[in-house]
Amino acid sequence: MHFLKSIVAGITVMLVCTGMVLAQQQQPQQPQQQMPDVPAPEDIDDDELETFVEASDAIQPIQEKAQGDMQTVIEDEGMDIERFQQIMMAMQNPQMSDQVDISSEEEQAIELMQPKLRDIEVEASDEIRNEIADKGLEVERYQAIFMSLQQHPELMERLEELMDE
Repeated sequence: MHFLKSIVAGITVMLVCTGMVLAQQQQPQQPQQQMPDVPAPEDIDDDELETFVEASDAIQPIQEKAQGDMQTVIEDEGMDIERFQQIMMAMQNPQMSDQVDISSEEEQAIELMQPKLRDIEVEASDEIRNEIADKGLEVERYQAIFMSLQQHPELMERLEELMDE
């Protein structure tokens, strides 16, 4: 259970730090990646769950390094992580934008960070995709299992039982 919480935390930090930055930079002609359908727990066998755990264990160090690298970039620009996250949320959410004052210095810092954060995210994403594939899963299936674990407590229980064996 601990490993899954750290995965969720890692993915959350990466998404908050980079997803919002990258969303602003996306070209309109680029197709949006669709999220996979969430499979029912009975559509995921124990072997797949074990492979999912192996893949998750393999990508955790990649996520941790990327998070550290992103934090370093943000802090090197003189901004703390919470403020960066607040600004990113405000930039993505029109309802919040009126509630957050962003100084011109902060705007410049964000502008300087974006290419660096994008490079870190792209490199980490490539490494993560390779690790997932090396473990024998397609990235889309990995994402689908991850989403199913979040939505189906009984699948999470099955995973925990497998890990206890």
